[in-house]
Amino acid sequence: LMMRWNTLDPNHIILAADQMNLCKDELELSSEERVSIAGLQLLAGKHSMKSSCFESARSYIESGVSLLQENHWESNYSLSLELYEMSALVSFIDGNGNADATMKRLQSILQHAKTFEDTLNASVLLSKFMGSRGNYAEAINNCLGILSNLGETFPN
Repeated sequence: LMMRWNTLDPNHIILAADQMNLCKDELELSSEERVSIAGLQLLAGKHSMKSSCFESARSYIESGVSLLQENHWESNYSLSLELYEMSALVSFIDGNGNADATMKRLQSILQHAKTFEDTLNASVLLSKFMGSRGNYAEAINNCLGILSNLGETFPN
């Protein structure tokens, strides 16, 4: 279903996501339906981000996150990773986001990531987040850690 949604006009994706958001709390959804709707919310969030509609993007992404099951990192790893990355990113870009929520999303990604590559987006955003909060030494150390894992060395 996600692959089919990728071929739809972005306006149709957003319309479908809006309609699902109106009724998703009233419906008893199966696990598969929850995952499918979460994927739709992810696509709507991505399209909103491309249009710089950050508040809308956050709404879609958080709706998608809310649909994930308790064991989502095990059962829907890729979708969870994308939703959590987008959630952290849109909160960071928008500036109206909750700093604690952004940190919580980043920490969850770093805790559940299966590979170093899966941590890269979160690690880079974490460095930017720390720098924006004035924690420059931590941000630099985080960047140096990333570069070290990539095989680069720097003198102390």
